[in-house]
Amino acid sequence: MTGKNGKNNKNLDSLPKQIVLFDSTCKFENFKEHFETCDKVITFDYFSHKLLSSKQIPHEISDDLLSESELSSIQSKSYRLSEWFSQDVIQELLNYEDVNLGELYYSELHYFLVPFLKKLMEIEKITSKYSNSIFITFGLLLQIINDYSEKTKKIISDQNQSEEFLYDSVTFPLKIGNLSHTLKFSRKNYKKIKSLPEKFFDKFFGNKKRFSPDKKTVLFIEFDTVRYQKILSQSKNYPINLISYCRRRPSIWNKLSYNIIKNSNCIIETEFSLHDNSNNVNAQKISQNKLSELWKMEDFFEDFFSLNNKSFWRILSPFFKQLTGKRFLEAIYEINLATKLFDKYNLSSISVWSELGFNEKIFIRIAKKRKIPIVLFQHGLGFETKEAIEYTKFMGGIPKLIDHYIVWGESFKNFLIKSNFDQNKIQVLGSTLHDDLKDYPNSKNDDYILLATSSPVKNLIKDLLVNTQINYENAIKEICNITTKLNKKLVIKLHPFSDEMDISKIVKKINPEILVLKNAEIFQLISASRILITVDLSTTILESQILRKPVFTVGVKNYDFGTHEIFTHDSQLMTKIENFETKLLAFLNDQKLQEKKNQDQINYSNFYFSNLGSASKNILNFLVKI
Repeated sequence: MTGKNGKNNKNLDSLPKQIVLFDSTCKFENFKEHFETCDKVITFDYFSHKLLSSKQIPHEISDDLLSESELSSIQSKSYRLSEWFSQDVIQELLNYEDVNLGELYYSELHYFLVPFLKKLMEIEKITSKYSNSIFITFGLLLQIINDYSEKTKKIISDQNQSEEFLYDSVTFPLKIGNLSHTLKFSRKNYKKIKSLPEKFFDKFFGNKKRFSPDKKTVLFIEFDTVRYQKILSQSKNYPINLISYCRRRPSIWNKLSYNIIKNSNCIIETEFSLHDNSNNVNAQKISQNKLSELWKMEDFFEDFFSLNNKSFWRILSPFFKQLTGKRFLEAIYEINLATKLFDKYNLSSISVWSELGFNEKIFIRIAKKRKIPIVLFQHGLGFETKEAIEYTKFMGGIPKLIDHYIVWGESFKNFLIKSNFDQNKIQVLGSTLHDDLKDYPNSKNDDYILLATSSPVKNLIKDLLVNTQINYENAIKEICNITTKLNKKLVIKLHPFSDEMDISKIVKKINPEILVLKNAEIFQLISASRILITVDLSTTILESQILRKPVFTVGVKNYDFGTHEIFTHDSQLMTKIENFETKLLAFLNDQKLQEKKNQDQINYSNFYFSNLGSASKNILNFLVKI
């Protein structure tokens, strides 16, 4: 008798089963013959599931092995492991100029760790359930399973197994006429290219041209020139020297950013204005010495990086050492530059828009050491619920080190206080990002429906689930189908995050006329639209409300973070995708419904924002007083 894969069933039960473990790093061609002969296939991510589904290859999904409590456990464990640098036994080795080098890239390590831990726990369960089986796989899956089973078969492949971490490359928008392109550079090459125009702009906007010794000096770290143009342009009316220092992207990159800087008194400081030839040599030497001492702490790493009382350091160490080697060298170089900047000026304060960023952490630590006040700007709408406090703290939304937190209004202030943040540090001054929106040119031609996307990410365990990503893709497809059926033009604005899923091919199959944009200016898009649709919670909801554009949110992802108050203030705001068409049609055909929604949105934006239209003046007055 012959089995389903052509094998003779005689004594079949006595033979070990062959199980293929397959993820998106595996080449389909290398596994093809094994798919035909194996007893079981298990996929480990959305893209591998999607590929095998398209080829009608039966398989199981690794997600199904994990319970809700185990998913929560992975998320919590990922926070603690990402903060390895805070352990007493290791801190002294990581210290350079009072900056903890390991702290600088913990969010990037976390982005790698969450899917890594998920695979670890899944493979532990698979080897326990199928202990007599032979496992056929490749890459990281093979490295993990070798720790749990001796019965493995490696797929021979010419694939490059080196890991690219979240910030190893940089994408940069380029617009030529009406065409938008995105260029991708390695982190190292991007910084070389970025430094070329900075030498030129230093002559016009550097210290020698614009510094006034009789004014207070305020340093802005990594502030986007265009997004923060209001406060930059108004700073010339106040007795401060405002300095812009940007390492991730230049202060000037196009005509608009050039004109903003030109028409302000903002001073640009760059690598070019601070660098000397000793920087690179010193950084390399110090980094090598630090790493040499760090890797002697094998016992610490072996003990610390464990799951369910089993160490996974042997598997993690190549990736961890690769990331740490890259970031240590860069960190020491950046700390040297930052120290020169602090030595160059008598700073009255420094301002950051995030406590999470690599360079922001450097400046925060040096400012702490020198007792210079640190100001943090609220820059977006967060979850702001008690259920999300742990995540919000980890991501810097509830900061640990700053002296003053400039927030948009009383709503976020109340959330911070409920989260036990020191209310004496909170300054309710409003949002400089939205000062101009009240009087923003508002198109009345109802040109299109705008969809603002935010795809699943890798640092939240629920986003890694195949069902989450299927639901996200299906929601996008359904919105495209509905708007096409209603004969409405649709424009899709992708989230600017570098790892945002590109849905262009999916969308174009439904309707080639749908426009998909990555780098367009969101305020202009909202202003010209008839309706905004967001996927889950987004700052664009608030921006649409200020611009008096109706907004609907399609709920896709569930992080168990509770319900934000924005959804209770507008009962029509949140909808499930299966109800979206009905809700949209009802709105379009009911004038009273439109008027009610408009008033609800006005009420909430007025509730959430203080000093709308005058926030920049309030903030500058505050910075002058520090």
